Amino acid sequence: MSLYILKDISDTLWKFYIDKNKLLICDNYYEKVQIDKNVSEFHVNINYIGTIQLIYITYDGDVRYCEFNKKWTTQTLYTLSNKGDKIQELKIYSLNNELHIFFIFLKENEKHKGDLLHYKWSGNKFNTSIVASLNFDYSSIKHYDIEILNDELYIFFLQNEKNQNSLNMSKYKKNLWSNAKKLYRLYGSNIQFSTIKKDNVFHILNFTKDKNIYTLEHVSLDENGNMKAFKIHQSNDKICNPLFLIENNSLYSMWTENSSLIYCCFKDSWNKCNNIFIENINRIQKSRYISEENFNDSLQAKEVFILNSSPMKIFLPEETLIYNDMEEINLHLLENCDAERTIQKLLKEISYTKMLNDKLAKRISILKNKLYEKDISMNNINNYLNQTSAQKKAIEKDYNSLLQSQNNFVNELKDIKNKLNLEKDKGESLKNTIQKLSQENNNLKESSLKTKEFENKSCQYSCEYLKNLEFKIKEKEKENNTLKGELERFKNMSFFDKIFKMK
Repeated sequence: MSLYILKDISDTLWKFYIDKNKLLICDNYYEKVQIDKNVSEFHVNINYIGTIQLIYITYDGDVRYCEFNKKWTTQTLYTLSNKGDKIQELKIYSLNNELHIFFIFLKENEKHKGDLLHYKWSGNKFNTSIVASLNFDYSSIKHYDIEILNDELYIFFLQNEKNQNSLNMSKYKKNLWSNAKKLYRLYGSNIQFSTIKKDNVFHILNFTKDKNIYTLEHVSLDENGNMKAFKIHQSNDKICNPLFLIENNSLYSMWTENSSLIYCCFKDSWNKCNNIFIENINRIQKSRYISEENFNDSLQAKEVFILNSSPMKIFLPEETLIYNDMEEINLHLLENCDAERTIQKLLKEISYTKMLNDKLAKRISILKNKLYEKDISMNNINNYLNQTSAQKKAIEKDYNSLLQSQNNFVNELKDIKNKLNLEKDKGESLKNTIQKLSQENNNLKESSLKTKEFENKSCQYSCEYLKNLEFKIKEKEKENNTLKGELERFKNMSFFDKIFKMK
């Protein structure tokens, strides 16, 4: 039998379970109600105003939501379109007037892969997101756990990669899940883990089996991500059903071993283990547990060890809580007399009314405390708003001064820009003039080169001409000298020689 115990503000226990006929039953000792039939799994929550909330799935593939506010109301949220698909490990939490529903979705024929899904429901609208795609094996009973800290959701989940298991964490903030952060690896088989929050620190209980050695370990994780590891217990004997709970603000670990219920207390380190005497250990069972918010509640737990009998017993390290049902309360009343039966019925009604009144009185007390806290918060907010208003005025004054300076700067910048444009125009004009002069200079250079070339050619021609002229003069001079020589010889010849010469 899958059992879930809820304790309301009047210390009344509500038992939720699925019986052998697959009926989802609620038993609060005053009445027993069948909520639905053909149910395979469920999870229970209670919000800050005392509304009991259930999420469950039927064998037909319907995910249904049910709540109790004077009466039970049920509605179907989702139906599996493929009957071969599967949903498991349902959880439901309420935060900021919204419901947060979690489960693992497995497609048909996918036994070791599934999606960890998150549904946020505001009452008329669903927002769906995939937290992680999981690889897992069925040796682990639970694959994820949820914690709420400072109105933010934290999810811890197991991931199997290459036959190695690791614990990962993701945070839900501003409607988005952060990337998964791997915290540490877990070695061995039959891995189990659970979490609990105390003083803004997450405490994680790890259980592993390596060969024939059973180990319980504790890891603390603060808001800044700092982790510390502690060994709780190690044994060659089989350890079963380990859990964490907080009693009177002390962290305890509990488990069964060697037909004994054992607990251990954490005070900076784990103390010596102690036994709780139980006549028949086989009759106790581990049950899921939730309690309505109560400032005077000494117990904070997700799971407890119980004896599911009449009266019911909850076994804690420091005490054993005993809860009687209405029949036990009225054992002294006779059942044979009609008048006494009437009295018995009236006493039941009076007791039930008294319980409701007590519950209402406690809830009013809590709401008054919350209202007082809200008033303090509002006063703080008003003071903050006044300070903010004064800061805003100072900022506006500084802003106006800065704006005036900026305007002056803009005007100066415009003047500088205009001057810069003028200088730029002058620069462009000067650049054009330089380009024109440069072009003229290039033209002059080209003309000069041509003139020089002409001069060189003229000079060369003149030189050649002079050389030729000089050569001709020399030739003429030679001829002249020759003629002179011949003339001299002719002058010196006799008259007869000249005649004979002429002949």
